[in-house]
Amino acid sequence: MPFCNSEEERQHGLQQLQQRQKHLIELCYTVAQKYIFEGKHEDAVPAALHSLRFRMNVHGLSSVELVPAYLLLAEASLGLGRVVQAEEYLSQAQWTVLKSTECSYAIHSLLHRNLGLLYMAKENYEEARYHLANDVSEIWNKYLNDRYQVLSQARIQQIDLLGKRFETDTGLDEAQEAEAIQILTSILNIRETTSNKAPQKTIFVLKILFMLYFLMMNSSKASSSRKAASLKQREKFLWLDLAVLSSCTSFCPQRDHPRVAQLQLPSHFGEGNGNPLQYSCLENPMDGGAW
Repeated sequence: MPFCNSEEERQHGLQQLQQRQKHLIELCYTVAQKYIFEGKHEDAVPAALHSLRFRMNVHGLSSVELVPAYLLLAEASLGLGRVVQAEEYLSQAQWTVLKSTECSYAIHSLLHRNLGLLYMAKENYEEARYHLANDVSEIWNKYLNDRYQVLSQARIQQIDLLGKRFETDTGLDEAQEAEAIQILTSILNIRETTSNKAPQKTIFVLKILFMLYFLMMNSSKASSSRKAASLKQREKFLWLDLAVLSSCTSFCPQRDHPRVAQLQLPSHFGEGNGNPLQYSCLENPMDGGAW
């Protein structure tokens, strides 16, 4: 810190330093989350360690604010197969939570989730089930409590709930985008294995993926780690869903999601055209192509 002439300047300098450290806490935490959701656990460790160090500087060594960083480090360690190290981080997190009287539902939920993952790695499925069930309970507790607060306020004040909700909405950050892609891709993989039973559900998940990629505007990093998969032609596909999905592709370059390149409609969908109608994305006009 530079030399300051007065106490006021020193206090101002300390406040500025704390603000920068708080910003770095959130930045490192978001980056670590993003790497974990993308399966890059080795890359997540340095960012999580930096987040922990800055949290210690700002909040102290026994603050509950350290718990999210401990949980990230534990999750990254589990992803790397370092069960003993993950258990140490979770012990630190659990001890900090037990000592704290002001711990949010979100932190309790994350703690139970990571403990569940730890016991799954140790093949102690009874304990894993207990903690994962508590994770779900904490989520619903928070959700129902928040809903109750909103509805109670709405009865007192006539306000535009939808408008107020999105006034300060800044969209998804990088970690949330990575989490959304991971969840939707996992759901899509499950749907594709059971697509003979409910093909319309596969189409529904694909439409959500297309909308997500369109809103992100940049899906090259997300789609680079995913293998191209195709949906075979099935007569039982819902024609309306296929038509809507094919229209969605005009907003998304083919390179962003190669699944659509193999999507075909039944031959009799094209009003007498004997050949199957092949739907694929055209080039983005920003790249010099045409829609």
